[in-house]
Amino acid sequence: MFIVLEVLLLTLKIIAALAVDFYHLFVPYPKKDVSGKVVLITGAGHGLGRSFALHFARLGSTLVLWDVNTEGNEETAKQVRELGTEAYTFTVDVRKKDVVYETAKSVQDKVGTVDILFNNAGVISGEEICNLTDSQIVRTFEVNAISHFWILKAFLPDMIKRNEGHIVTIASQAGKFGTPRMSDYCASKYAAVGLGESLHSELRVLGRAGVKTTLVCPFFIDTGMFTNLSFKTDSILKQDDAVSTIVDGVLRNKREIVIPSKHNIRIMFKAFAPFSVYDLIEDFTAINVGSQSGKYD
Repeated sequence: MFIVLEVLLLTLKIIAALAVDFYHLFVPYPKKDVSGKVVLITGAGHGLGRSFALHFARLGSTLVLWDVNTEGNEETAKQVRELGTEAYTFTVDVRKKDVVYETAKSVQDKVGTVDILFNNAGVISGEEICNLTDSQIVRTFEVNAISHFWILKAFLPDMIKRNEGHIVTIASQAGKFGTPRMSDYCASKYAAVGLGESLHSELRVLGRAGVKTTLVCPFFIDTGMFTNLSFKTDSILKQDDAVSTIVDGVLRNKREIVIPSKHNIRIMFKAFAPFSVYDLIEDFTAINVGSQSGKYD
């Protein structure tokens, strides 16, 4: 009898949650104010990282910019300051945990508390699995996945203590679908997706719902990171459009952002379609990735 009542209560809660979600399909959640907030972005020297920085600069945030490329990072800072916003630059190889921890302490000393953290830095090899060098495989995982742990360990404890903050994980649809010539990249992004989902669950269990998480899974974006691509049914995303969608979602505390949103159908289809049918769909979409020469974003 007790289990029946629990199931009934769960059913009512599910109906209520679905009603709220349906309502917000037409009435979006309000955007939060990030003026004066400290936003840290890894991989800020170009591509998505630079675009994120400029978007938050226009919103009045203070930017903390991390990148392994000092010159590109300083150029991003220059553009941010031209918008009338403070920017602090740090040259960081996110693969090196000691450097991450030391730099994080410098950030806290010089800038203060980090309010929004973008784990954005990424790298791709774009080679068939047997042609990947050992160092390429290790580098891909260190940048795209393992570095997230070092950065989270550096900044998350303070957010948990305050029960306030926002972690943004820039993953990829490569973390939802395996793709030829992207085995190391896909595997690392699957790891990033798993981390983002686990982090959200862990914060709920800890009773720290004030620390928000957003998992971002875009299709290919024209950042220059992917240059040797071909598709049959899709087109590469425009960087400005993708970044605007991501920033809007972060401001509304969206838990997951898939770009374009129509690809949610493909994600759901993969969950229940027979492998033989899914293979036919994969052949039809004909996504082809050529060598990317170990590019960073």
